[in-house]
Amino acid sequence: MSKAFEGKVVLVTGANSGIGETAAVRLQEAGATVYGLARREDALAAARSRHPRIHWLLADVTKEAQVTTAVETAAHRGPPIVLPLVWVLVSAVVSADPATLLAG
Repeated sequence: MSKAFEGKVVLVTGANSGIGETAAVRLQEAGATVYGLARREDALAAARSRHPRIHWLLADVTKEAQVTTAVETAAHRGPPIVLPLVWVLVSAVVSADPATLLAG
């Protein structure tokens, strides 16, 4: 049986708790390669222990350099990212355009 997000790469902000955590888990279960973003090392470590099949990255979405690094890391580690990149924002606004980040 095919999964709805098979072959897709998804970045989820706030993936270490609450709605973001639920979204990350459900997307991973639907076949996506999920990169969960967390702002704090301790939160990231705890989330990694609960969800080892999600790829975890340290990034604060209010800091453009950290978002750039997260997208570049996902692009180099995972399957090829084909735009449009699925980007799940949970209670945050990103000032960086993922297409622009991947173009460089």
